[in-house]
Amino acid sequence: MGASYKPSVGDISDSPALDVAMRMQRAGAEVRVHDPSVNDLVRRHYPELTVVEVPAEALAGAGVLIVATDWPRYTALDPVSLADSTTRTVIDARHCLDPTRWRAAGWDHQQLGEFRHHAVQEA
Repeated sequence: MGASYKPSVGDISDSPALDVAMRMQRAGAEVRVHDPSVNDLVRRHYPELTVVEVPAEALAGAGVLIVATDWPRYTALDPVSLADSTTRTVIDARHCLDPTRWRAAGWDHQQLGEFRHHAVQEA
């Protein structure tokens, strides 16, 4: 979820989200990308990636959900309503989801840098 380098920007230049998507695709993963503003750009510049029009399409049969851009529509996702999907792991790369809410809905919620962040706070 998310391909632009930040929300409300219709730009994919230097997008870490697309770098991760491409690395995963090259490693053999089936990657589905959704972004509210740059789907057409992704299709044009990254034809090897599958771009979907609605977030639910990205989740269909997925092993993991990665939220890579903190769009308000992603932070507003209801983890309970998504509970029917086979996906039960979410990687919150932007620290934009409420971990308590997602874990209460039965999701394995992980954040990038989570362990380093805690270690720095404790030091």
